[in-house]
Amino acid sequence: MKIAIIAPSPVPFTIGGAELLFSCMQDSINNYTSHQCELIKLITKENTFWDLIESYYKFYQLDLTHFDLVISTKYPSWMVRHRNHIVYMVHPLRGLYDTYSLCTNKSKIPDEFNIGLVKEILDITKIRIKRNKNVEKLFEKLFQLRMEQDDYPEEIFEFPGPFIRDIIHFFDQWALSYENTKEYYSISETVKRRKDYFPLSAKVNVIYPPPKIKDFECREFEYFFTVSRLDRPKRIDLLIKAMRFVPHNVKLKIAGEGPEKSRLMELAANDNRIEFVGYVNENELVDLYANALAVLFVPQDEDYGYITIEAMMSYKPVITTFDSGGPLEFVSDRETGFVTDPDPKKIADKINYFVEHVDEAKKMGLLANQKTKDITWGNFVSKLVGERDLHFRRKKKILVLNTYSCYPPRGGGQHRVYNIYSRLSKKFDVTICSIVESDKEYQNLILKNGLKQICIPQSIEHARCQWEMEGKTGLNLYDVLMIDYVEKSTDYIGVVKRLSHEADIIIFPHPYLYVVKKSIDFSGKIIIYESQNV
Repeated sequence: MKIAIIAPSPVPFTIGGAELLFSCMQDSINNYTSHQCELIKLITKENTFWDLIESYYKFYQLDLTHFDLVISTKYPSWMVRHRNHIVYMVHPLRGLYDTYSLCTNKSKIPDEFNIGLVKEILDITKIRIKRNKNVEKLFEKLFQLRMEQDDYPEEIFEFPGPFIRDIIHFFDQWALSYENTKEYYSISETVKRRKDYFPLSAKVNVIYPPPKIKDFECREFEYFFTVSRLDRPKRIDLLIKAMRFVPHNVKLKIAGEGPEKSRLMELAANDNRIEFVGYVNENELVDLYANALAVLFVPQDEDYGYITIEAMMSYKPVITTFDSGGPLEFVSDRETGFVTDPDPKKIADKINYFVEHVDEAKKMGLLANQKTKDITWGNFVSKLVGERDLHFRRKKKILVLNTYSCYPPRGGGQHRVYNIYSRLSKKFDVTICSIVESDKEYQNLILKNGLKQICIPQSIEHARCQWEMEGKTGLNLYDVLMIDYVEKSTDYIGVVKRLSHEADIIIFPHPYLYVVKKSIDFSGKIIIYESQNV
């Protein structure tokens, strides 16, 4: 098929999450299918009443009959007329929908203004039959009103205001009606559930879009991090105020630019732990995620929130709030992070917990990563344009069970494991899950070569059994006693169970952990025993 993705190009132009999404959608369709996809963007002004009307009219006039399928994304792109139109909704103009009451308290224009062309236009917006004909008529009346607007009170053209809200709701309802839209998709359950976004009884499928960045990493757990446009809906001020209740010497790094930056910097002026790092490129962003202890993201009713997904793909837990919207679809309280009240003191309590329980942050980060495992461009394209013609193939997953960390490699055995599986990670998704001594730290790394390593300390009960036998024999029995006691390390066994469920191939590079086959069902998996010694 010849596919067109239709999207607005904002004025002033900026590259935000939506812009990255649109370009990645095009790339994924072209890369993973036999379809040919074009991204078509129209300059879209929306700061005034007449700018918005003009932008809606541009998309309405767009002729895309030479494409087999048209995918609209964000207002007003769904005004396009096409025989095979589907919508993948980011959101309509929220200031005329769910956030309208935050902008104005006017529910309708005063009765004395409901005269002449204004009355004719409002009458058209109330008509629910023969809407195709009425859309043309509405545009005609609007352009006539623009020529005569000096004859009407300025209050009518307030933006946002009740008059423009009624008009845009009519256009959106027409464009997204069953007559003009064949299928409905949204970027999140949050968007799907919002009032008036979709027709009543519409079957809306949610497809979570992956980030543009593919190779996230996990290294250290040193500081708290957040990244976003610095404007009021992101509520960065809550995080800055929360740091006043954090006694620990831990940094909060804030990436991004925006209109609120000066105010936020002034708010944080007396706390040298808070660092504004400004705009960061993709490599810098990966590094900032990789070394964070946890990611803080507390927006007001976010549509989706790439930050949540990026954090979890970096094996980091997320602290968010009950009213944050999209992040709540991924952050489970005390499992993949914390969900708390939008209150500085409550947020600080969760920050302090992670500072004082780093191992818990690491465990939650592992669970968080599992939540995002299916958010891939291959899956995205399969759901949006159908599985036919897909030539995308996911990498097979290898799980390696080992009794020591292989990174950084020092001894001969470490070098052997590290080099073998680093090579394999070029063609496979490889995770080395190692049990380590009880005095070692929990570790969760994604190395630059793509190799993943998780190190989980043995339980104290397991270690005591080992120490007792070593005391009797005078020998180092750490490896060989895995055969008898590894099941006492329930944290390790639990992680192996979760990882093995997703794995295609399970490899034992030593004989010591082969015993876990007794307690974990590996049916349907390829099992490889490749021990270098006995």
